[in-house]
Amino acid sequence: MIFSFSLYFDLTIILALVLQARAVPHPVAKRSNSDLSLTAQLRLADTAIERYKLLPNDSDFVFNFTGTEQIPVATSQNWPALVDVGAAISMSQLPACSMSFLHLHPRATELFALNSGHILSEMVPEAGVLDSNNSQRVIRTDLRPGQVTIYPAGSFHTQVNPDCEPANFTAAFTSDEFAVSLVAEQLFSLSDGVIARTFGQSITGDDIEKIRKAIPSDMAIKVEECLTKCGMAKRVHFPCDKIFYTDLNVPSIEALSVYPSGKKSVGGPVNLWDVIANISVSVTNTGGRARAEIPQLYLSYPVSAKQPVRQLRRFERVELARRERSTAQQWAVKGGRLLFGQSDAWSLLL
Repeated sequence: MIFSFSLYFDLTIILALVLQARAVPHPVAKRSNSDLSLTAQLRLADTAIERYKLLPNDSDFVFNFTGTEQIPVATSQNWPALVDVGAAISMSQLPACSMSFLHLHPRATELFALNSGHILSEMVPEAGVLDSNNSQRVIRTDLRPGQVTIYPAGSFHTQVNPDCEPANFTAAFTSDEFAVSLVAEQLFSLSDGVIARTFGQSITGDDIEKIRKAIPSDMAIKVEECLTKCGMAKRVHFPCDKIFYTDLNVPSIEALSVYPSGKKSVGGPVNLWDVIANISVSVTNTGGRARAEIPQLYLSYPVSAKQPVRQLRRFERVELARRERSTAQQWAVKGGRLLFGQSDAWSLLL
């Protein structure tokens, strides 16, 4: 027993000496931060005084929203002066007769102030916030210039401009790291089985018409009414794997329902093949990989023409890198292409 105790005591002393040796502090080589981004250097600064030293120019404290094609949001990533401020800010506009995507901000509360124009807003708070009918509460606001509304962090919200003029706004966020989650896009990135079960097997990933119902229906109706009221062509979005068409400019039906007035000749009036309309279209790839798309132009005629429902008149293949937007393509429509019934009149129904 004495030998055993002595051995145990010796081992304890040896272990203690080893642990003590390992606990001796070693000098840490000071590492240069010059290879880090300015935002990262500011986050590692010990004091506010050191942060000011990293921002030596007065221009470091100014952010310019004009003349930039980037998302108009000032954050600590594109404006380092916001580091440790705990805020981000956006100045932009919602075009006439348009609606923002249903979205949320996971890390920040948003204060949305309208500077000019008119905005209708809807916001859904967290689960458990109920209205007088014991249903999920939806907060709807009708904003005019000089008014502000609030979207708490994580709340679903959207805005629509129901008028014919752009609505200019300023939005402040309670985090210098701006983030946004697009509800429909992220929801439908899940597997088909998850989506089907979420909607009680009433919807599938390929059912585009039902996917569109993810947009608040009353908002979509107001946009349609606004387009009619303002006499504007509908902006068309094709939900085809993160490719969508923008700036699809289609002349009004009245502009294409005309009669050739040129002198008669063999084959019809001399101005039969004049260009009577120009249609421009550009395509944007919002996805993370390169791909191709083929915009197509179809014409439809009145029932009295007894023509096929749609007739393909023009198409063009467009190669797009990730996040790339194509230059606008101009497609000319000639009068002779619209003939039906008689050789001295044409009409077109879009």
